[in-house]
Amino acid sequence: MKSIAVGSVKKYTKQEIAEIQLERAIRIFLDEQDLISAITLAGAAEEILGELLERQGKTTALTDIVNECVTLGKTIGTDWKVGTFRQMMNFFRNEMKHHRKGEGLDNIPIPAEAVHEIIKRAAENLWRLTGTQSDQVQRFNSQTGEA
Repeated sequence: MKSIAVGSVKKYTKQEIAEIQLERAIRIFLDEQDLISAITLAGAAEEILGELLERQGKTTALTDIVNECVTLGKTIGTDWKVGTFRQMMNFFRNEMKHHRKGEGLDNIPIPAEAVHEIIKRAAENLWRLTGTQSDQVQRFNSQTGEA
């Protein structure tokens, strides 16, 4: 195998990687309806951008949604747990990237709404981090009624 000259290899920041993942997720969701690849890429972008936000002491889109649900539960006298909502909100994303021993592999549902939600959360994290929206994010918002 040929050795790689490390100095000649392009380097990316975590934010750049996440932005590329999000852009690609949007393209394949809107143009190819490839839900599996879109949810995997958007989920990775959401996670990276979320970690970058947390490093800056900011909250993520997911954290805000989960906290709103828990607060709503308290107002109606129910003690909903943060972990339960996090698990529910990430169910489809996690099913695409993890295999747990003893679980069946057949018939995993992948609703387009789940992909839409994860792309939306990743885009919101990018907005919170940079204050900008790419052309693809604007296109996503326009075509999905988020604008």
